[in-house]
Amino acid sequence: MPVGTPLDQLEAALSELQASIASPNPDAVPARAQAVRAAMGALADWMAQTTESQRPHDCALRLQALGARLGSTREQLARMLAITGQQAASLLPPADAVTYGPSNASKARIYRAPG
Repeated sequence: MPVGTPLDQLEAALSELQASIASPNPDAVPARAQAVRAAMGALADWMAQTTESQRPHDCALRLQALGARLGSTREQLARMLAITGQQAASLLPPADAVTYGPSNASKARIYRAPG
């Protein structure tokens, strides 16, 4: 990631995540998603510690653009998860909801102490 403001780092991390989603072998998606989460945390801390005059003049516009990109990335991840689930379902047989078979034993009896 480039050295710069946390805003720059989040933009770079999000670009890397989008590239890994679009790649034919998306094995890096979990690591890239974690990097985006970490960059978002760093950005939130940075925003709390700086005043508006200390931030870049285009900060608000860049944050709005990031919000739009995050929304579309979230939709891409949801689509990817759905496709992966469908692919797994086509390869694996469906599992029965019940894990125990029918019982051949009779119901438990209630025993009382004499007297």
